This record gives sequence, structure tokens and C-alpha cells, in this order.
Amino acid sequence: MKRIICLLIAFGLVFSFLASCVKGKSQEDNNESTGEETTNALNFKPVAELLPEFCELYCVPKIIDKERFERLIVSNVDNEADRDFLLAFYSLYAVKDWSYEDKTITFDSNIGDADHLVYILLPEINFKELQTLQDRVMDKYCPEYTHGDLAADWLCFGFTQEDVLERVVISSIGNTVVVKLEEDAAENSGSDDEHSLPGVVEGYEEYGVIEMSDEFLSVPLVPVMVTKERFESEFMSKITDENTLKRFLTFYTLYDISDPTLPPRVVDEIKESFPITEKYAIYYLDPNISNKEKSMLEETIKKFCPDYDHTDLALDSHICGYTQEDIINMQ
Repeated sequence: MKRIICLLIAFGLVFSFLASCVKGKSQEDNNESTGEETTNALNFKPVAELLPEFCELYCVPKIIDKERFERLIVSNVDNEADRDFLLAFYSLYAVKDWSYEDKTITFDSNIGDADHLVYILLPEINFKELQTLQDRVMDKYCPEYTHGDLAADWLCFGFTQEDVLERVVISSIGNTVVVKLEEDAAENSGSDDEHSLPGVVEGYEEYGVIEMSDEFLSVPLVPVMVTKERFESEFMSKITDENTLKRFLTFYTLYDISDPTLPPRVVDEIKESFPITEKYAIYYLDPNISNKEKSMLEETIKKFCPDYDHTDLALDSHICGYTQEDIINMQ
């Protein structure tokens, strides 16, 4: 009787093994017919050949497929506070328009029932926050996410390592985010003859002055980005109260790629996020500033820098590549 039972068990095991082999072969054939990879559950392979310069960048994805982001990164962050910190810097978008030839992709935050969703890192993230993301999240929870994965995520959207190193710019206007390759952004950021008028600030004759709309004239008199030279001459040299100046400076971050203390990867990240820094060192306003704090800055400017007006604001914005519409939408 025991021998019969053993034989039945043995036959059952053999049958189960054969069934699983048939099922596995069927699944493999199906994957081949649909073009899917069978060597990786995520249907992608990390890029094997990496450029040394690319490996110096922060290993923090700036654009990544929703499913990959949730599986490779979010699911590994088991601390709720750290997970909330991570998600605070990403927004979910749907592909709106894609020009592969021009390497320009437009995304919309109105995702509706879109099939392909992606997470995009906030364009206004500063480098202290980027470094914290690297240390607090990626290095701690996602050590298996490599620069090979980072390169693959860029490549999914048509951008090579060379593109990323050359200059892939992510800009946000309202509900739309545009990711594009801009080869000459630094050189072209200031010239727009169609909107130029006579009358310029000394030293910036090449830019002219943008004709201002009524809506632009109503925005707070606080520059989002301004060259280091203008920031020092227009504000730092005129705010004579030491405590007021210290308070004013806490809301701006200096990005100067000529600083010899900056590591190469930080310089590359600065140039990638702020192409204008290849031409000018700039001060950038804290993107998380509150309306109350912005009003405080405006009062300081009006008190200590009475000659600074919306003409100057328009010029400073224009030099750094922002349009009036950009500034209006940032309010």
C-alpha cells in the first residue's frame, strides 16, 4: 500500500514539473511574439556602456515611467517619512506631445485615463535637495538603482547619455512640463528682437527691454533668477541693514560653476538645470517661498532699492531665459 502511495506521489510531481515547463515555454513564446524581454521582469535592460562623465551625475531619475518608479524606488522606501520626502519632489504626468526628431516631449498634469504615465522630478528642485534625495533615499534604500538604470530611463524617452550631458532641459509652465534637448540655450537665452524696445541697463545692451503686459506689471517685484553681478549691484550693495540683508539672502541660492570647490558632478547638474550659468553666475529664488515671505522681500526691495522696478524685473528675467508668461505662472 505504501509503495502505491509513493508511486502516486512521484507521478504527481513529474506531472506538475512537465506542466510548469509547458506553461513556461508558452509564456516565453508569447513574450517573443509581443517583443517583450524575458530576462527582466520590467522589460528593460540597464545600459551597460556608461560614459565616465555620466557616472558623475546624481543617480536620481528626473523622468521615469510610473510603473518603474513605483517598483524600483518607491516600494523599497519602507520609512513613511522618507517616502513622503521622496514623493514631494515628483509629480505624475501623461504624455501630451512627442517630437522624436526634435527631442522634445510635452507632458500634461491632467492625466485623465492616459495609458502611459510618468513621474517627473520638479524642475525647480535645488541642489541641496537633490543631494539630500541622493543620500537620504537613493543610497539608503535603492543601492541597486545604478547609473545604468538612470541611462536606461533617459533612453526610454529618446535621450542618450550624450544628450543629458549636453543639455536636456526640463521646464514647467502651468500644468505642462516640457523636456527637450537645447544645444544652444545659453547662447540664445537672451535674444528676442521681436519684443525688444530701446532703453537698456548698462552692460546688457544685447538684451534690450521686453515690452511689459499689464498682468506682468502686477506681479511682485521679486526676481526669480538674476545674474550674480546684477544681484550684488542692485540689492546687496543697497540693503545697508545687516540683519535685513542676511534675511534677504536666505531666500536665494547662488549657482556659480566657476567656484573651484564644486565637484564636477555638481557643476554638470547646475549646467543641466540652469544652462544660463555657462554664461553668468546666478542667484535663484527659493521655489518654496510663501506669499508672505515674497511680500516681505518686495517690501525690502522697495525700501532699500527704490530704483528697481518692473523694467529691471523684466530684464533680469529675460537675461536668464524667462518670459513674462513664465513669471506670471510662477506666482
